[in-house]
Amino acid sequence: MSEERRNSISEGRRRAKEQREAAEQLFEQCGGMLISWKFWKKVDAATRDEIVKAIKKANVAVIDADIRALETRLAGLRATKEEIEA
Repeated sequence: MSEERRNSISEGRRRAKEQREAAEQLFEQCGGMLISWKFWKKVDAATRDEIVKAIKKANVAVIDADIRALETRLAGLRATKEEIEA
């Protein structure tokens, strides 16, 4: 893979991370307003699509983190169960 391609991929990942973080902060600060149809009515279509994509990415990131935490907890419970059975 060329250095230019690596830099492009790295830049894309960095921008995606920034968008996820910005979407999460936006939802925390303005969650009630984002539910309002008045907000969405005032936003142009391109911006609306970007906002929706960023929110979906943030949601997926949160869900992935929750799954990892549950898997860790489950592994701990399984280990405890094996100790009790032994």
